Order: sequence, then C-alpha cells, then structure tokens
Amino acid sequence: MALSDLCVVMDEDALPRPIPEWALFLTRIGFQTAKHAPGGRAVVAAALPTRACAAALVASGVTHFSPGMSREDIDPQEHFLRLSRKPLGTKVMLTDRNRRLKGVLDGTERLREEDFLRVLINTGDRATYFTSVALSKNIELFDWEGELRPRESRRAIVRRQGFIDAIFEETDPAEFVSKTRLDALIVGRLSVLRKEILEIPLAAKSPNGGFSRGSFQDLIRTRQLQSLNAFRTELVSEFSTADQLPDIEPRVVVIFDSARAFLKFSDRYRANSWVVLLDRTNPAYQDAVESLNHKYINAQRDDFPVDTLKAPDIFGIELMAYVEKLP
Repeated sequence: MALSDLCVVMDEDALPRPIPEWALFLTRIGFQTAKHAPGGRAVVAAALPTRACAAALVASGVTHFSPGMSREDIDPQEHFLRLSRKPLGTKVMLTDRNRRLKGVLDGTERLREEDFLRVLINTGDRATYFTSVALSKNIELFDWEGELRPRESRRAIVRRQGFIDAIFEETDPAEFVSKTRLDALIVGRLSVLRKEILEIPLAAKSPNGGFSRGSFQDLIRTRQLQSLNAFRTELVSEFSTADQLPDIEPRVVVIFDSARAFLKFSDRYRANSWVVLLDRTNPAYQDAVESLNHKYINAQRDDFPVDTLKAPDIFGIELMAYVEKLP
C-alpha cells in the first residue's frame, strides 16, 4: 500500500473515503521535490483555489520518499565542513550506537593528522565526543529546547503502527517513529497548521480488510506537536523574526504555506528545495507570483520532469517547476 491508499474519515458512522485526486496530486509534489533534491535545488510553485491541508499533504509526500534515503546519502566531507563553520554552542543531535544524544558544537581539533569535530554531550559531566569526517554524518543540526543536562533514558514509542504499516510500504515503523531525520520545514500560520495536522481524521486499509486510523501527524511527525524526541518535520511561524529561524541542511525541503511566508523567508533558505503554495485569494498572491517569475528568469536551471507533476485542468492548479543548477 502507499499514499494512494490514504483515506479521510468524513463520517464516524460511514466507511472512510479515499482522498480526492487533487490531494493525492499534492502528495506527489512533495515526493517528486524530495526525489530531485539530492541532484539539484528543486523549485515547485503551485497556485491553488484554496490552501486547506496543502502543506500537510505535500509534507506527507516528502516523508514518504525520505524513508528510502539514509545517512549514506550525505557527503561526509561537505557535511563536516558545513558543521565546522557553525558558531560554538550551535545545538545538534548526535547518533551513537542507536542512542540519540543532545549536544552543542565545540569547535574542531586535529589529532594524529586527522580532523575531528568536538561535540559536548548532555551527560552529567558534559562528555566531549570527537567525531571524524567519516562519522560526521551522525551529527545533525537540531535546535532542542533547554540547556545541556544529565542524559535521560528514553523509550521508543510506536503510535498507530497499523496506520504507518499501511501507508509506508517498506518502512520499519519502529525506526520511522523513533529516529529523527528532518525532511521538511513548513513555514505558515501555526494555529491553522496545528489544527489540520492533528485534528483531521485519516485512515488506511489494513491487510485484514479493516481500517487503521491516524492523522497527518503520524505521517509527517512534526516536532512541535509531539512530546517524543524523534521527528521528521518542523514548523516555523510566518510571523517569526529572522533570528528565530532554524538552521537546516540543504537537503531539507522547505514548504512555504502562504505568499507571505515565501516573500518573507525565501532568501533565508536559498540553498534548499522549495514547494511554494499560493492561495489565489491571498492579498500577497500577485507579489509572490512576480517574485517567483523573477527568480525563474534569473536562475541557472534545468527542466523539471513536468510529466511527473501534471495536474488535470479540473483541479484548478497552476504549476511552475524547475531544478536550479547547483554552483
């Protein structure tokens, strides 16, 4: 089964219905954008009749693609260099033998003619981990809350495993819900996104013929909306200031859920792939379209395989898609 098997619960007393074709198309946008991100900076902009649930659907497509990726896709030399340029005290998460440890960057050190990153970890004595270039892929930027503190024991909790099993065909549910890999950053109105991600009831057909219940949160695992440490998506308010924006890896797909969000923060995430969702009724819609047209004209670009993102005219969706060549 796959996202095409996703259903929405319209009535508690009736069988769940398959999500409409336009919603499935939005998941394909997320999937294709994530798929092309490693080979170039993909830019997809969609003018929509309404933005309802659009960001959650796109993010579901992004996370649906990403389980097939691994840390092996990261270039360790580039990743090490990128981390070494971050300020001292930058918060990170380090994976060590299947443990997830909060820490902060503490500079670099050369030992035995080899460069290492120093990471202060949240043990009682604030132990220092020395991480080589090859193992730097086990460090990821993660703006965790609070300060360094004694290590906490944690249990992996698998929520709605049947629902995840039904949607993610070749994914280990325990790994999906217990290991962090930031795949998507959504910029928009937090109150609206929170309601859509948590409260819209979804379902997927189980092998036994019944239905497993879930929500968008089960599919995209938003950091701000769960108490667990492992997440796949992060939310940023479109009313944030520049200093409140998180630093993210270039491979993370940024989903702008409004014209305002795109106009305000697109330059900050210039190295990332974008999905720009524009509601035609938004007052800033035309300004965003003009900005996108300007960026398109000035980009060194390759054609995006548009056939993979072809929307029937009846959807009322207009699309711009291209892959910008990396320098």
